[in-house]
Amino acid sequence: MNSTYAPEQLAYAASVCGKYCSKVAALTTWEPEDEPVRCDTCIHWNNKPCSRMSALISAEDKSEIL
Repeated sequence: MNSTYAPEQLAYAASVCGKYCSKVAALTTWEPEDEPVRCDTCIHWNNKPCSRMSALISAEDKSEIL
């Protein structure tokens, strides 16, 4: 996981992402019930923010300035 992002940011972005897909569910027959829903547990995550994560971080940065 990239330490630039707080676990809360990763969890929120994944929970609102329509493209989230658990690595456990995608790569195994195990149930992903105990896997946390975070960007870094998504099959699409490649240690870089997706467009959803980038938008959330930008929004957070703007709200901190105001």
